[in-house]
Amino acid sequence: MRWVAVVVLGTLLGACGDDGGSDPGDGSVGGEVTYYRDVLPLIQRECLSCHVEGGIGPFPLDGYEAVVDQSDAVVSAVYSGYMPPWMPDPSCGSFAHERGLDPAERQVFVDWNAAGLPMGDPADAPPPPEDPVVDFSPTDSSRIEGGYVPDVTRPDDYRCFLLDQTVEETRYLTGSWVQPDQADMVHHVLVYAVGPDQVAEVEAADGADGQVGYTCFGGPIPGGRGVPPTQLGAWVPGLLPDSLPAGRGIRVEAGSRIVMQVHYNTTAQASPAADETEFQMRLQDAEPEVLVQTMPLPILELDIPAGENDAVHTETFRNWTDRPMTIVSMTPHMHLLGTRFRARFVGAAGTEPVCLLDIPEWDFQWQQGYARPQSDPVVLQPGEGIEVQCAYDNSATNQPVVNGVQRDPVDVEWGEGTLDEMCILYIRREVPLAEVTPPAVATCEGLADCRAECGASLECLYSCEALNSVDRECQNCATTQAVQCVQALNDVPAGETRDPAHCGTEWFFLGDCLRQCIVHTNLLGGSTDACLRAECGSQYESMLTCTDALFASGECDSYLSTCDPDLPSSGL
Repeated sequence: MRWVAVVVLGTLLGACGDDGGSDPGDGSVGGEVTYYRDVLPLIQRECLSCHVEGGIGPFPLDGYEAVVDQSDAVVSAVYSGYMPPWMPDPSCGSFAHERGLDPAERQVFVDWNAAGLPMGDPADAPPPPEDPVVDFSPTDSSRIEGGYVPDVTRPDDYRCFLLDQTVEETRYLTGSWVQPDQADMVHHVLVYAVGPDQVAEVEAADGADGQVGYTCFGGPIPGGRGVPPTQLGAWVPGLLPDSLPAGRGIRVEAGSRIVMQVHYNTTAQASPAADETEFQMRLQDAEPEVLVQTMPLPILELDIPAGENDAVHTETFRNWTDRPMTIVSMTPHMHLLGTRFRARFVGAAGTEPVCLLDIPEWDFQWQQGYARPQSDPVVLQPGEGIEVQCAYDNSATNQPVVNGVQRDPVDVEWGEGTLDEMCILYIRREVPLAEVTPPAVATCEGLADCRAECGASLECLYSCEALNSVDRECQNCATTQAVQCVQALNDVPAGETRDPAHCGTEWFFLGDCLRQCIVHTNLLGGSTDACLRAECGSQYESMLTCTDALFASGECDSYLSTCDPDLPSSGL
């Protein structure tokens, strides 16, 4: 409907300006806007990465006649801001490699249309754009084995492919490039390194429906379980190879598998050809000075009631480490009900948030990453954070069409499916390698030292450096087992009085805040104690006072020893 509206707008603009101006082929006169002198340079700069023969654009714009044939659609889409597709509000921060037209450049198209689409003098044309010089020498490459023919019954077919690159030893990616095969239907591509703990899931899904790959939408892991894997690369029309700055690298763990998610748009494809899109990587064995990490900041507790036209969810993710955190790019993600995505820098208490990224009109078809200028990354000092906000329209007029029928509104929550929703801000951050604990450290290796240091103190465990600097599974286990112990001790027969020393009330009131701090520190690292103390306040203090006494009594020993059976059966 929006496309129809802008086409109508363009028609009206053309009618208003059709006052018998110069014939399109007569050339420009005076200061009149012409195709060759004024319009063509803008089309070359902003349109020809998509609108060429065989490109993803619905029609080519690679010549005067082609542009005139589509002039109503072109002028209206440009004037309305629908094209070229650059989604961020320009008043909210700046990004590297920005696309788009400023108001004066958009007016050029309107004036040209009003003048009668004059061609002008071909001598005024800028030189043809040169093909970009691509100097990228991969060490590994793989394409979709046997090719995949997209499903034309789905206008948007999302398919994941398990590529045949093997990662037998931990290596570091310093560059990547996606080369789409059938560029007229490949809308965008995301590439991930699925870690050893999730490989079995993607291998089981691969080919399960009799075709290469498997259907996927929100992410590469079937069912959307767990933290999304490491992102290695991406492609949208016009994107060139991604080469990391010198001394940077993305760690690819030994035993990982490479999964490529391709979004096919088949609206103009009656008989699509088999696609063999290729992914190329530049890998090295040498450790870089700085690790580049892509981390998700998700709002997991989504509640979007049926009929609600402005359901807004907001959550702040803070840096609870003791070091600055450097963020070099941001990629927002929602599904079909999303209407607006916003990210803001949140500093110390009492300071005004600062806008980092604002997508005022979310369009699922144009999901892109937005890199900060290299000289101006986002730096979060300890305690500072990023506020993520997603807005959704779940009213009857904004429902997706399923099998030709617009569905009725239903309550929507977080989920992997097309008709579920998500709210994620992916951040790419840089961390000096010297500050990163190797993942080979045993999960609970530090627990014995922390136990010796902490005795029966849960507060001490949450702040113990040995557990805040490695895989957090052991700390999570201690929390889970503590909760299970408290639940078991408070599960008394009806009519009996619960023992207040068993801390049920304290854990109940802490629940939501505890879950949020565990999620945030699992994703970004840092001290769970610092998060709980800042975010949960007196509720956290009450839980500690009660639980430390409970642990000292030994009543939870059998639960806590589950996290590390080699520990002494007292205290932690």
